[in-house]
Amino acid sequence: MKRIFIAEDDIVTRTLISEQVKSFGYTVTAFEDGISVFEALSNNPDSADLLITDVRMPGMDGIELIAKLRKLDKFAKFPIIIMSGVVGVKDISDLLKNGASRFLAKPIDPLDLNENISKALSVPHYC
Repeated sequence: MKRIFIAEDDIVTRTLISEQVKSFGYTVTAFEDGISVFEALSNNPDSADLLITDVRMPGMDGIELIAKLRKLDKFAKFPIIIMSGVVGVKDISDLLKNGASRFLAKPIDPLDLNENISKALSVPHYC
């Protein structure tokens, strides 16, 4: 079973997305900030198959989290879906250029979420 990490500071959104992802048949570990996710992945690189992260979080936001992960060889091609409710077209383009694999707009549609997870996991990503 594929393991998905979710980084989202809003507890309602984090819980909702976690439950949706679990309903798709994945194992979920949820975090409230980027620092916790980075530490978990750094300490155990094989602990997740995909990361879904919010853009705006305290401590370490999703943009910084992606940048730090992409600097590590193990995570150079690791699938990362970034989500946000407050970005424009240029922002989305910049997020994808700077390392996000896919983008989801909030509020998250469950069908879009499932489709994006499936597509992100179907691309070979291990170095």
